[in-house]
Amino acid sequence: MTSSSTVEIELQVYNGSSYETLTPKTQVTTAMFAMRANESMLINGYTSSQLVKFDGSNNITSSNGTAVINSSGQWVGSNTGLTGPTGATGATGAAGAAGPTGAAGSAGATGAAGPTGATGSAGPTGAAGPTGAAGANKMPAEIA
Repeated sequence: MTSSSTVEIELQVYNGSSYETLTPKTQVTTAMFAMRANESMLINGYTSSQLVKFDGSNNITSSNGTAVINSSGQWVGSNTGLTGPTGATGATGAAGAAGPTGAAGSAGATGAAGPTGATGSAGPTGAAGPTGAAGANKMPAEIA
């Protein structure tokens, strides 16, 4: 780093689905010596116990040194006490599109016979039929 270069620190935090960049960025300047922050010293209004601490594997650690966020930004600490009360039920969503028509079912059993219907009205008189064959001639005495 030269006396004319500007270096800033930008911090990103994983929110469960993406990284969010915290603002503002902090400018890093050169110093002739390093200072050790202790409880009586403040860095931008924070004591050293309020600052993020990293272990040798770039995991963010809790105050007792246990890793709680890994170097990929995923929560790896204890889940105890992290579940809050169940939230209110959300609004009902829009109705979905109708699904495809299902396959035809099998044929049902034949039903019972229905009652006999009423007798219908007489139909029209039909045309005269053909003349029949002539009968045998018999004498009147033979008829008796």
